[in-house]
Amino acid sequence: MSTVNRPPARTGDLRAAKPLDSVLNRPMSFFWSTQSIFLWAFTSLNASPLEVYILAGQSNMDARAHRRDLPPDLQEPRADILFYYDVTWTALAPGSSSRPSPPDGFGPEISFGRSMADRSVEKRRVGLIKHSKGGTSLAADWQPDTGAQYRLFVAKIKGALASLARDKRTFELRGLVWMQGERDATTAVDAVNYEKNLRSFLSHIRSTLSAPDLPIVIGRIYAPSKPFRTEVRSAQERVSATTSNVVLVDTDDLGLLDVIHFDAPAQIELGRRFAKALLGVTEFKSP
Repeated sequence: MSTVNRPPARTGDLRAAKPLDSVLNRPMSFFWSTQSIFLWAFTSLNASPLEVYILAGQSNMDARAHRRDLPPDLQEPRADILFYYDVTWTALAPGSSSRPSPPDGFGPEISFGRSMADRSVEKRRVGLIKHSKGGTSLAADWQPDTGAQYRLFVAKIKGALASLARDKRTFELRGLVWMQGERDATTAVDAVNYEKNLRSFLSHIRSTLSAPDLPIVIGRIYAPSKPFRTEVRSAQERVSATTSNVVLVDTDDLGLLDVIHFDAPAQIELGRRFAKALLGVTEFKSP
């Protein structure tokens, strides 16, 4: 298993604010005035660069846990943690899943964001970009350049980072968290090709973001009901062991709502594990 080394802040690429159209190849047209006001207020709190983390995957990243099962302190919005899930930056809060309605779901971002922001006495300025869709495969939906979810994923990142740049908000791209693979564990052919597809996906997203050393955390699937889970899990282990700045997080002891989806306590713990793995430390301040 390789070790995550957090990249130093640099100017001139996506780790620092700059005009992003030239880097990401096409302009973004949407920008909400309410978003501008929110970012201005957030920026005024602290001039330090915003640490940006990307969270992506399928249903266990989108998540199926309900906000009512969160402790009261985790149900409250965190205005000091920016969150980009739809088409605008907001305060981090539950409601970032397509289910359960209206939406009332939450994923690992709730505890992940707090763990990253609260890890030192001086609060860190953190922004999370999340893109997830249940039932999607790396074999088709997340294929670089051709898959529908990959294209939406890249477009969302473009929109989020471009809006920060327009607001003259300095930022550093710090890492990617990937929780996906249950769908590919459904068929033999997708499971056999998972390692190749995962390597391609990680290589392409690093290239697209001009971040060749971007730290990446992979959540190893549990999915005991999937017939080809062993092949996918083994592929995730091999990729994390042989790719620079990629680490694996175990999920085997986390509770389930059903045969696939993590329950609320599991999602809280998962977010903390992702944070710990990404930081590459043995202790950090949990919320």
